[in-house]
Amino acid sequence: MHDFDQDVVTIGRDPGCALVLDSMLVSRRHAEVRRNDAFLAVVDLGTANGTFLNGKRVGGLTLLNDGDVIVLGKFQVKVRATARVRQAARRRWATRATTDSAG
Repeated sequence: MHDFDQDVVTIGRDPGCALVLDSMLVSRRHAEVRRNDAFLAVVDLGTANGTFLNGKRVGGLTLLNDGDVIVLGKFQVKVRATARVRQAARRRWATRATTDSAG
């Protein structure tokens, strides 16, 4: 298990990556998981083998949801939101709904 507790978590073969995956199917710097408030997103870093989210190739910055599966080479990374993240997301959506309906 890996906690995505940084704003940017780099995934790849390179030992300098936050999440190191030891496989020739994974590029040295393969993908990043980016965090902004209560949101997580994944982006492929231009790799030949690609990054897949729930079976579809990631084309750009793609939002992640609880239960999503990221595939890099032969590895699967399952996204699990903590209670703190889920609570922050609910607060953010409630604030947005209130703001949208007030206009």
